[in-house]
Amino acid sequence: MIVQAVAFGFRIGEIPVPTRYFDEASSINFRRSVIYGLRTEWTLIRYLLDRAGVRPSEQFRKPLRQIMSRYLAEEILGPE
Repeated sequence: MIVQAVAFGFRIGEIPVPTRYFDEASSINFRRSVIYGLRTEWTLIRYLLDRAGVRPSEQFRKPLRQIMSRYLAEEILGPE
């Protein structure tokens, strides 16, 4: 999601959220976390290849109206 936000030129900010870590709080195991990490890296590689012009990807080139909620798009961009 962050890579797509960057690709479409959205501003990104941080909001601090208090967090507590303990064994019962996590529902992801090692296998799932590795798969998530590899998918994240693959998305980043695809983004970099798209920006370099090596391999275009539709995931990073959709019109703004298609990636926004229809209500927000109408409010910001006006009716179609």
